[in-house]
Amino acid sequence: MMNARPAFETNNWRPVGFGLSGANAFGNRIRHAEANARGGDRAVLVGFQPEERARLADDLRAIGMRPSSAPLSVSDLRGLVSGSCSASHLFVNLDAFEDIEDGIDQLMALRTAVRNMTVILCSAHIRGDDLGSERSALCDVTLKLPVAETRLRAGLRAARENRQDMRFE
Repeated sequence: MMNARPAFETNNWRPVGFGLSGANAFGNRIRHAEANARGGDRAVLVGFQPEERARLADDLRAIGMRPSSAPLSVSDLRGLVSGSCSASHLFVNLDAFEDIEDGIDQLMALRTAVRNMTVILCSAHIRGDDLGSERSALCDVTLKLPVAETRLRAGLRAARENRQDMRFE
């Protein structure tokens, strides 16, 4: 007779570190978000208010991406460092961080740990879109909120180019 295993061992999920309480709940939210995504590349949206998240998700679907449906807060960002997310794109609302320095530290740790994920920062408090690679330690591009579908397309195109350039440095 086989020994029964906990569910998280049978699907190769491992608990996340960084002292997060509710790591199992985080893993469940990520798996739920990924399972409900349909279409092309998967995108996880972190730190957006419900209306912003809905608008961005609609625009992402319109261009063929699969946005997450589970609401994730910036406190969930630490869990992504463990590799428990297989999304290709991460959209982070920089305005959701209470402490911007903590947010920058988390984003730098994420970039180091999860090199294959495209990271797009969003903020209502910047002058305009930054499609250059100057912030490559944190993200691939930065978009000003609210972001329209045409700017989203341009941002994703620039992020792809910036990531390709990073591979050759």
